[in-house]
Amino acid sequence: MLTHPTKRTSIPHDMRKMGLQLEALIDSIIDSGKLKSDERVIWKWREGHWKATLKVEHPEQSGVELVIIMLPLLSRFSVQLNYQGTPARRFCSNSPHTMPHDCLEHPGERLFGYHKHRWSDQTGDECCYVPDDMSVISIEQAFYDFCSECGIIFDGVWSDPPPTQIGFETIA
Repeated sequence: MLTHPTKRTSIPHDMRKMGLQLEALIDSIIDSGKLKSDERVIWKWREGHWKATLKVEHPEQSGVELVIIMLPLLSRFSVQLNYQGTPARRFCSNSPHTMPHDCLEHPGERLFGYHKHRWSDQTGDECCYVPDDMSVISIEQAFYDFCSECGIIFDGVWSDPPPTQIGFETIA
């Protein structure tokens, strides 16, 4: 069961050809210290959620982006770093996640609350872990912490997701 509005990720065919090189490539991109985004966070409403996509520059690699998703009715959000459409890293808030049986930690268990995903050539991004260093106060704080952890210099402009109106109620 998915807990956010992104499709279940299968490894793209051209990425499969790379074999074990994708995980190492993603790690080298993140560890390079050369990731930067100066984009403005612009939210767009998409079938029950707010979404913002930001281009991330790297001098040797293209196709790096940040995706932020906010589900206001469920009070959940995620921040994801993609490399050529493949989820490299992801932070999910207040969201249950069922671990596949081939995960090393917590196989087949259902986890609740904050958790992080990291791309693995063996399991894609479906295995996650519960961080012991998280104290999330806001989506903005989580975004900046995520950028810092992924080595992304964010010189853009942050904006909170707009309030969502459902009938006569406003959900903030």
